[in-house]
Amino acid sequence: MAKFMVFWETDPSRVPLDPKERASWYDLMYDMVEDDLKKGETDWGQFPASMKGYCIFEGLTEEKIEERLRRYIPYIKMEIQPVLSLSQVRKL
Repeated sequence: MAKFMVFWETDPSRVPLDPKERASWYDLMYDMVEDDLKKGETDWGQFPASMKGYCIFEGLTEEKIEERLRRYIPYIKMEIQPVLSLSQVRKL
């Protein structure tokens, strides 16, 4: 089963400066993350005191991952890496 780790980082130039607007913006982003989590296709986390984090997709095709992540662009920058399990590595 394919597994991908995504390291994400919020683009600070896209975050509103006004505190009320910024809070609404973060609510919108977190609502989208909650939608992804409800589908059961990802794990998600944010590194403390930062605008960075990770998510892990398992069992999705590259196309489905692109579909899920596209809505975060251009607000979030991402680096995507395939992940091998121990059993996959031992077969090498």
